Amino acid sequence: MTALSLMDLGFVFTETSASPKHVAGLLIFDLPESDVGDTVGKVVDIMRSAPVRAPFNRVLKSGRYGLPEWQRITNVDTTHHIRHLRLPRPGTEAQLMDLVEQLHAPLLDRNRPLWEVHVIEGLENNRVALYTKLHHAYADGVTFSRWMVESMSTTPVAMDTVPPWAIQHLPDTGKTANEINPLEILRQLGRGALTLAELGTMTLRHGLQLTGSYDSQVPVPFAAPRTPFNGAPTSDRAVTVLSMELPELRDLARSVGASINDLVLTMVDMGLREYMRQHKIQTDKPLIAEMPVNLRRDSATEQTGNQISILLLELGDAKAGPLERLAQIHAASRRVQRQFAALSEQTVTTYSLGTQIMAQIGEALNLNDTAPPLGNVVVSNVPGPQVPLYFYGTRLRGVFPISVLAPNVALNITVYSYNGRMCFGLVAGKRQIPDLPDLTQYIKDSLQVLKDAALQHTERSQAAARTGIASVEKPAAIKSKKLPADDKAEPPGSVAHVPKAPAQRTAPVRGKKPVVRKKVELPEQEVAGLSVAAEEPAPAVVSKSAARKKAVRKPAALKKAAEEPAPEGPDS
Repeated sequence: MTALSLMDLGFVFTETSASPKHVAGLLIFDLPESDVGDTVGKVVDIMRSAPVRAPFNRVLKSGRYGLPEWQRITNVDTTHHIRHLRLPRPGTEAQLMDLVEQLHAPLLDRNRPLWEVHVIEGLENNRVALYTKLHHAYADGVTFSRWMVESMSTTPVAMDTVPPWAIQHLPDTGKTANEINPLEILRQLGRGALTLAELGTMTLRHGLQLTGSYDSQVPVPFAAPRTPFNGAPTSDRAVTVLSMELPELRDLARSVGASINDLVLTMVDMGLREYMRQHKIQTDKPLIAEMPVNLRRDSATEQTGNQISILLLELGDAKAGPLERLAQIHAASRRVQRQFAALSEQTVTTYSLGTQIMAQIGEALNLNDTAPPLGNVVVSNVPGPQVPLYFYGTRLRGVFPISVLAPNVALNITVYSYNGRMCFGLVAGKRQIPDLPDLTQYIKDSLQVLKDAALQHTERSQAAARTGIASVEKPAAIKSKKLPADDKAEPPGSVAHVPKAPAQRTAPVRGKKPVVRKKVELPEQEVAGLSVAAEEPAPAVVSKSAARKKAVRKPAALKKAAEEPAPEGPDS
C-alpha cells in the first residue's frame, strides 16, 4: 500500500460526476503514406499485449485511518483500458471533437486502475488520434507529458517503442503510510515554522490590501469578478483545439520585448474580452488567471502524484489596447514572480493548497453560483520537445492537452509546445460556454491584432525618425537593449523572463562626488518551476536641477502606445 499526498487526496475526495478530476491528452498522428495494411489494428494489439507497470497497475483501496491508498494489482485487463474506435466518414475535426467531448465527460472506474486509452482511426487526411485519460491523482500534466514523450522515438524506423504503461516509472513498492522517519519529522517541523511566519505575512498583506492601505504584489484570493466563465458545471464538457506556429509567436515576442507566455496570456485575455463583448457582458475589473506551475525538481522525476502550485495573475484592464494589455500582463507576471521568489517552496505550496481547499469546499457545498470565484480561467503552458517524434512508424503531428476544470471555474486552457508549434487545448463546461468554438476563434484572431498593433507602432517610430520628430520609444513590454539570445534564456513554457537590470547611477549632487548604488541581487533560484532572478533595484537619487529639467523619462514605451488608438480587432 502506498500513501497519497495531501494534494492527491484532494483530487480523490472532491471528485463528483459533475466535476471529474482526470486529465487527458489528444495526440494526432500521420500514418505512413505507404501504409496499405491494418497498421492501426496491429498497433492496438501490440499496446494490449504490453506489460502494465507502476503506476498504471495501481488501484485505490481503503488503508490506514480509512484513507485511500494505492495498491498494486497483478492482472490488468488491457482490453478494457485500451479501446479501438473508428469515426464515420469523412472523419472531420468537428466529428473528432464531438467524440472527445463524450469520452472526457464520464468518471473513471475506481474499481480498476484509473486510466484509459482510445485509439481513433478514420480521420481525414490519413490520420489517427490517440486520446489518453488519466486520473489527476496519478500525475500532473508535466509528468504525464514526460511519460508520453519517453514512449516515443525520434526516428520512423524504430519499431521497438513501448507504450507509457509498459515503462517502469517508479518502483512497484513505495513509501507506505506506516513508515515514520524521525529526522524527516524534525525537518518538517522546521519548515513548518518558516511557512507559518511567511503565510502570516502574506495574510496580513492581503488584509491590508482589502482595506486599501497596502498595494500587494499579487491579487487577493476570491476577489475575481463573476463572469460567464464561472459557476457550477454539469457533467457535459465542450472541447476545442487550436494550433499556432511557435516561430511566429517567438518573433512577435522578441519584437516587443515580451515572453511567449506573455503573448499567450494576452491572446487569451483578448479572446475572453471579445467573447464577453459579443454577449453584451461587461466588467470593469481585470480578469484573474489561475496558473499551475511546476514545483518538481529534476531529482524527483521518478515520482508520481502532483507537485504543482496555483498562482493568481491579474490580466489586462477592460478597455486596454493590445500593446497596453500586453505590457500590463508582462508587468503583472514580474510582480508575481518577485513576490513568490522570496518565499520558500513549502510556503508557495501551502498557500496554493489552502486557496484550492477553500475553493473545493465551496464547490462541495454547492456555492459555485454564489461564492466569489478564485479566478476566471485556468491557463497553463507546458514545454515539450522541439523535434519530431514517432510511435510505431506513425509521425506525431500535434499534442493537445485536455485538462480538468478547477472549482468555480468553467474554462481551462492548456498550451503544449511541440516541434515548432503551440498546441492549445480548451475544455469548458457546456452550461457556461456552449459556444466554445467562437471563443477559440477570438483567441486565434487576437494574434493578428497584436501583430498589426506592433507593426503600426514600428512604422510610426520610423516615420518620426525620418521627419526629425522626437524619437518614439521602442514598443517593448520590457525596456531591454538585449533580447533573449535563444530558447534556453526563455523556454516557451515559462512565465515572463525577468531581465537583470543594470546598476543605477545617481545624478551628481552639488559638492559631492557621484555615488553608484548597486542593485541588490539574490542568487538565481527556481521557484514554482520558474527560473527567476530576484532583484530589488535601488532608487536613483536625482538632484533638484535634474528634476526641474525632467530628466527622468517614462519607464516603458507601451504606456505611450496605450494612449494611441488601438487597431480594430477582437479586443476593440
